[in-house]
Amino acid sequence: MRKNLKILITGTNTLNKGAELMLYAVLKEIESRYPDAEVLFPYSGLPEGCSYIKTSLFFHKKPYYYIYRFFQIIHIVGILRRLNLPISPFFLDKNFINGIDYVLDAGGFQFSDQWPIQYEDYFYKSWLYFLKKYSETSSIIFLPQAFGPFKLSESKKLTYLLSEFSKLIIARDVISYKYLEDSNILKNKIRLYPDFTVLVNGIVPEKFKKYSNFVCIIPNYRMIDKGTHSMNDYLLLFVGVINHLYSLNFKVFLLNHEGKLDLKLCKMISKRIKIPIITGLTALEVKGVISISKFVITSRFHGAISAFNSCLPCIATSWSHKYQCLFDEYEMNDYLLKSLKLSEVMCMINKIIENQNSIKEKLVNKKNKNIVRVNRMWNEIFNDKE
Repeated sequence: MRKNLKILITGTNTLNKGAELMLYAVLKEIESRYPDAEVLFPYSGLPEGCSYIKTSLFFHKKPYYYIYRFFQIIHIVGILRRLNLPISPFFLDKNFINGIDYVLDAGGFQFSDQWPIQYEDYFYKSWLYFLKKYSETSSIIFLPQAFGPFKLSESKKLTYLLSEFSKLIIARDVISYKYLEDSNILKNKIRLYPDFTVLVNGIVPEKFKKYSNFVCIIPNYRMIDKGTHSMNDYLLLFVGVINHLYSLNFKVFLLNHEGKLDLKLCKMISKRIKIPIITGLTALEVKGVISISKFVITSRFHGAISAFNSCLPCIATSWSHKYQCLFDEYEMNDYLLKSLKLSEVMCMINKIIENQNSIKEKLVNKKNKNIVRVNRMWNEIFNDKE
């Protein structure tokens, strides 16, 4: 069995803690199967440096990392766009590295009409170069993520590239699977598997253990810039929810699941009502803090997944089909908000209080089934190299 694989991980980063958690999930699987593997990480995803990520693998940055970081800092892509000059794949983190056996993409949600900027001409050419070049020597796998819809012509062009050059394209939910089926994707390349972070355990730092059995609230700026809600309505909902939880004698904290924009929301909420904010954690610490909560109210997708995989009840807002599919999968669709009405959330909270034990039993059962499915997925991915 070959041990010294060379693997490139793309699509993840350490700014979004869901993306970082997916990175840990990939590394964990490689560690168990190929402990001597060499793993490379994209330029743009790890500004803190590779020492930030704890792994036993030979894990390092791609060549020319510091040159790329310099160009990123001076916003070279924006400059070239404004001057109408060609943009090298290097500047878009799509340059080629020799000797890669696997390209494992864990982008989460990147191919959709909802992200139109990615389908401008230079992004298309960059993906074309990247996928075509790596497909000559590597197995390109798109790990479980959300896809679609693909109604725009630019989106359809990109799905053709995915179909042409990748080995497997794995949908994380049934709607994404259907979008792929109805697009240019070859059917024998499409798979359906659940989110794969179920195999990753969180870590609870000692100083945060005092938040055990608090209600965890996770805001998400995407609810405003990708959803249909105003900032004021969104803030009013959370202030109302926190007041209601306080009236029920629950202790509550806000958790920053991503970067500056989500932290800004947390601070705006805390200005209106006094509440502690937890921020600056690693992805494993975020999952760990979620796991010791009483239950979770979230607008972040992986906030909900981490709650469910910790067998905790969860209420969520939504801005994409991926939320609906997740809550359907876990048989928790009664806890996905259809609006920003405070009365709706209050009813859900009361229902959680009444049914906490039965909810936990259901989630334990679902988690165990998903562990089996995710292990089956990894066996399929690595089968031809074993």
